[in-house]
Amino acid sequence: MRQFLLLILLFLAEFTAFSETTNFSRWSFTAEYDATLFFGDLTPVLQLIPSSLQDFAFGTTVEYNLNPVWGLSADYYHLPFSGLSKIAYFKTNLHSADLNATINFTKWIFPQTRSKFSISGIIGVGAALFTSRNRYPDPTNSPLIVNDIPTFVSSVPVSFLAEYNLTKSVDLGLRVHYRAYMSDNLEGIPYLNFKGVTNDYIAALGLSLRYKLDAFKKEHLRNINLENEFSGLTENDRQKLVFFQNNDSCVSCQALEATKENAKSIAKLATNDARLRKDLDSVLTLLSNYKQDTDGDGVSDIMDKCPQTAQEVRGLVDKHGCPLDSDGDGVPDYEDKCPKTYGDVSNNGCPEVKKEVKELFRQALQGIQFETAKADILPVSSAILDKIAEIILLNPSYLIEIQGHTDNIGNSSSNLILSESRAEAVRKYLVEKGVNNSRLSSHGYGDTKQVANNNTSEGRSKNRRVEFIVSFEK
Repeated sequence: MRQFLLLILLFLAEFTAFSETTNFSRWSFTAEYDATLFFGDLTPVLQLIPSSLQDFAFGTTVEYNLNPVWGLSADYYHLPFSGLSKIAYFKTNLHSADLNATINFTKWIFPQTRSKFSISGIIGVGAALFTSRNRYPDPTNSPLIVNDIPTFVSSVPVSFLAEYNLTKSVDLGLRVHYRAYMSDNLEGIPYLNFKGVTNDYIAALGLSLRYKLDAFKKEHLRNINLENEFSGLTENDRQKLVFFQNNDSCVSCQALEATKENAKSIAKLATNDARLRKDLDSVLTLLSNYKQDTDGDGVSDIMDKCPQTAQEVRGLVDKHGCPLDSDGDGVPDYEDKCPKTYGDVSNNGCPEVKKEVKELFRQALQGIQFETAKADILPVSSAILDKIAEIILLNPSYLIEIQGHTDNIGNSSSNLILSESRAEAVRKYLVEKGVNNSRLSSHGYGDTKQVANNNTSEGRSKNRRVEFIVSFEK
């Protein structure tokens, strides 16, 4: 019992010494180079080596040690990141500042360790400002949209730091971050901000270099362990412990009195330790589950509401891991023939071509006439071509392919050239009538797509035709 009470008293004396004495150095500063990985609506782009100073990911931390295990820190990070998919590209510059509590797991679990290697955990709260640039809905050809007005967002950073003590003043470390931001739109693209989702996440891997202030002048708390029994005690503290050890008759009562006075403090510390251990276990479990992506669609299982996504849908899912429907017509993008245009479910997601348009194009099959073996349009064709130009102008969503076809009389190569010339002649006619050239294309197919028997004059007449094919997206 006496030895047990002595150990408790020794612990209390050492804790007080670490907290109050000026015999130790406590401050340190850290510089860090990072590589970032974004978990949001688009597939992240990992960039280990920045292409410019603006893309340089880095951080700096100032830390104050309360004792060899516990400390407080404040940090700043510049974390650029980017993402890419088939419909969008973005680049975000984020500046984040945090206040943290730190715990040295190695010295907590092994209080007598003399190892120069240590593992620490850091958790805190913070705030961030970010700007972004993006291209949508075409990640390559859409104009660049610049959002240079900073947006404010709060954050919860959690990280783990492995360090090696190179000298008394310098530590080399590797830090893994998991940073949750209270926003679902760090990309800056409003169309990808899905309802019900409130967080984007950033993972970062950083190489750090710590400088411990005044570590050569006096012992730094990061360089010692909890069992350096008298190294941090004042001379008065040493004399008290020696007195207790040399007076067996009083040692029990003195130690018991000290224990009673500090019982509440010890109980509070034990409760806090238990809660922190539980919180850390939850964070570690979350981190281990977060990276699992069973169906390989780019959304982790913990956030995936459609966990059995088919292989052909990968890359075309939303924040929940469910198939995208960009135009909101009820047909998912991977099945939608017109994924950017609102259409009908019965028509594979494309708008239905009007009946009068279909009828006019049917009449045009034999209604457009040319001089024999030439691409000169006969005047008799002007009436129907003028109607076609009017229809196209009244339906600005139509994209028209003009197809030229011939019968099989003559050389196939000559027929192909003739069909291309006739289709091009029709295209030029429609452009002269005011149709935008970007909405038209022309192709010749010669005698490769016959619709009737060439053994009869009637069949050959049907094969000599101009067809108009309607689409809605390039």
